[in-house]
Amino acid sequence: MQKLNIEAKKKANIITDFSQDAFYGRSSSADFDVTSIEGYTVKDLFFQSNFIYSSFDNAKLDFDYQLSDSQALLFGVHHKKFNNSGFEQEASGFPYNNATPEHQGIINLNSNQVQIYQGHPGQSWLEGNIAAVQDFYGLSDFALTDANTLANSVYNLAEQTKALYLLYQSDSELAASPFRSRFGLRFFDTQFSSEGLSDNQPVRLNRTYSGYLPSLDLVYDLAEELIWRTGLSKNITRPSLDAMAYSVYVSKTSLGETDIGQISRGNPELQPYQSYNFDTALEWYFENAGLASVAIFHKDINNFILTYTRPQRYSELGLAANLLPEGKTVEDIFNVSSPQNSGSATIQGFELALQRDLDFLPAPFDQSGLMANYTRAEGDTLYPNVQNTGESQRKSLPGLSKHSYNLTLYYETQSWGARVAAAYRSNYITAVEAGSGDDDERGYHASTHLDFSAYYRLNAHIKLKLEALNLSNQRDELYSDSSNRAYNSTYSGRTYMLGVTAEF
Repeated sequence: MQKLNIEAKKKANIITDFSQDAFYGRSSSADFDVTSIEGYTVKDLFFQSNFIYSSFDNAKLDFDYQLSDSQALLFGVHHKKFNNSGFEQEASGFPYNNATPEHQGIINLNSNQVQIYQGHPGQSWLEGNIAAVQDFYGLSDFALTDANTLANSVYNLAEQTKALYLLYQSDSELAASPFRSRFGLRFFDTQFSSEGLSDNQPVRLNRTYSGYLPSLDLVYDLAEELIWRTGLSKNITRPSLDAMAYSVYVSKTSLGETDIGQISRGNPELQPYQSYNFDTALEWYFENAGLASVAIFHKDINNFILTYTRPQRYSELGLAANLLPEGKTVEDIFNVSSPQNSGSATIQGFELALQRDLDFLPAPFDQSGLMANYTRAEGDTLYPNVQNTGESQRKSLPGLSKHSYNLTLYYETQSWGARVAAAYRSNYITAVEAGSGDDDERGYHASTHLDFSAYYRLNAHIKLKLEALNLSNQRDELYSDSSNRAYNSTYSGRTYMLGVTAEF
């Protein structure tokens, strides 16, 4: 990755109007042309490469033993080994602090080194031409090497899990109606190691944890077309790999003299979080052409993982000075973020679903149908030291929307078919960083994505497929703070895919 920052050295009065759209401002200026080269200089060039390597080894052995016509015992052993390592290479400070083969000290841009960005609807602005600027400074052939590897970014993770499971299943009758039960128990033993640098010293952390994960599923036919299901289980969710690595990332974002730098670091001592789950549902299968269901669910989660942020002087972190961004010293204060296990959290809600072939309609509409579901979910946890106030607040869980629905209309024949699908989710937060003074939360506004797919069968073996994703070009709006401060708007564009499927 190559990054080029350019900046204007003249003062300008630029007005950005958010009155028509709070997350889509339009900028204008009476005395400054954002598409003119005048007043712009090269601020810095930044080179970065990230490397990640992963390997998986899996083995399992399963057995089925039929106890009787209606009872069976399933058991087995599983073994999984996972290795993940990575490092980062970086060179920054061009063209000021690092020697450049040509034009050292010449920083004014010329017309060959810039271009006009016109991909934004209704607006254009100046952007640097990275390749031309690299050529100007004699860096066209510049390549990162092992000498540019950041020692604090080098990490190695290894995880090995052995598991035994036992599942008893029974098909019987209760009050003259079919009754099916499944009881399972899994034992796991996990060995984990993390290697890297801490306080500039090589370290290795070894951990072992184990436990039992029971589950119970019951299915009862209340009537010929009405089924009741319920389930109880215990699960664990391991932290993400980047959260558990002995690695440190110091943001190289261009900073002003009063801006606080950002540092994120992993936490190899994170514990997996556990969830105790309950769900129950009623399902009505009607006329051999549809399904209607209602379900409720509840989860209790322990060891929930949150991000903590606290200000620290760089010299206290045990990090090398060459990791500092331009303009910062070891005596400057940085906001240091890391994941930590927190307290408990809960999630509960219900789901409604309907699937129906519309075969009662007159031809040719009798080949159509619909699928719809709606989910309402609520979940919260206690976040400590919100916005660095010292106070704790209950807020929603990251990534959890209170309302979501999916609606699909389809038309299918033996030779061709098509469907249109809409997916909606309401607002959700992405993070609440304990100790961060910038905002009390961050998240996304509600969004609706519209997709289309179709197929045409050439013969019994070959089928053509067409997919069109995000037809509405949905804008994703990222807000900062519960006061709904605009942070970012992103258009990902539409995606079209054409494929062929062969079946033999």
